[in-house]
Amino acid sequence: MKTRIGRVFRCMLYMSIAVSLVVVVLMLLANPNGKPAVSTVEAAVPEYSETEKFAAKLLQYKTEYVGDNSRVGGILSLLPYPDGIQQDHFALETGGEPYGISVYLKAEPGTFEQYGSEESQASFAKDAYLLLALVGNADHINFVLTDGSREMELRYTRAQADAAAGRDVREFAASEAGLGKLVSAAEPELAENDPLYSVMKLGRDGMVLTARSPLSAMETELAKQAIFNYLVKSAAAPAQDIASLPYCYLIRTSYEDGTVSDYYAFTLDGFAYMQGGKSGRYSRLDDTLYYALAAMTDGQDSPTDVVQAHLEAQKATGAVISMAIQSTSVSPEETDRVRKMYAGSELAKTNGWSDDYVKNNLLAVFAKYTVDYDNTKVPYPEGALEQYFYLTRKDEQSSWAVWDAMSPSDQKETSRLIEQTYTVQK
Repeated sequence: MKTRIGRVFRCMLYMSIAVSLVVVVLMLLANPNGKPAVSTVEAAVPEYSETEKFAAKLLQYKTEYVGDNSRVGGILSLLPYPDGIQQDHFALETGGEPYGISVYLKAEPGTFEQYGSEESQASFAKDAYLLLALVGNADHINFVLTDGSREMELRYTRAQADAAAGRDVREFAASEAGLGKLVSAAEPELAENDPLYSVMKLGRDGMVLTARSPLSAMETELAKQAIFNYLVKSAAAPAQDIASLPYCYLIRTSYEDGTVSDYYAFTLDGFAYMQGGKSGRYSRLDDTLYYALAAMTDGQDSPTDVVQAHLEAQKATGAVISMAIQSTSVSPEETDRVRKMYAGSELAKTNGWSDDYVKNNLLAVFAKYTVDYDNTKVPYPEGALEQYFYLTRKDEQSSWAVWDAMSPSDQKETSRLIEQTYTVQK
């Protein structure tokens, strides 16, 4: 979908460039001496100025909330629609996340059929981008088009807009010039070229502890995956005070026009989150991606690296005939379960684990691998295996180490026995 929409927007941009070239040629013919080059610049100023003026009008209605009826209505009153299309009314989806805006449009007789292809729907996509840039917590925009007997719904999401733009589309609403890029072309030309990525570990008050730049191709892909993983989720909560965090990881994207976009990755209650900018909202980030980012700047192995090394080390014992690791990933569900199970438990007390320690320094990694053991040496189960590995560390600045392991079936049986014991004690 993104690729097709991107193609439409690029076509719009190329048409705009072509028209501009024709205008320049006509001006040169009108002034064969080519005297002042300044006249060409001056002739271009009103057009650019008009774009900024329109952007300034839109920015008067910029709002953080879908529920701001008057401001959303103000934006909609300014948006241009194709010929034969008129706005009838709009509805605000404010009952709960994800929040959205539905715009109901009437089509004049004979115009409905014109908007059956994605190419013909480009103007609606452009309006959706502008709405998503100007309304902070909007997750999606629906255009409902009807001619009285038929109805067509066009839906555009924030994830789709952000992915096409290569950044949080709300950043374009920071100024008239920035929003003007969305006004003049629905897909910013910045998305044509990848930005430069860098990763930093920050301490309190934004102090840079370590930095990595430029990134390798593999590291760049990891940074992209982390940002996209954040962008495709609905923002969960208002901004965290980044300066007050003991540490966090900053992914900075630098664009050709000198602008930058910052994404902060951090942990709360033992789980990973990402926030767009210092004042953006934050949402869950895949834990595996978070620890891979941390490993990039800390020089320490991520939890998944630790598990892979643990499995590979078995080969050195001489008991492994062959082994192939299919996947390793941090399991949020099992991590949450095991933390709840051990918090305040007798085992935790025996090990000297406080509830805070358990919350921040114990996690589970799920691994899938195929192994063939030499059964004359070890009686281990073999074949295609699934295993939870439980990792601990001394503190948040220390390396992870495998503490225990258990198959999913053993884990379920253990949970059943613990629950049964708890019920009997009650």
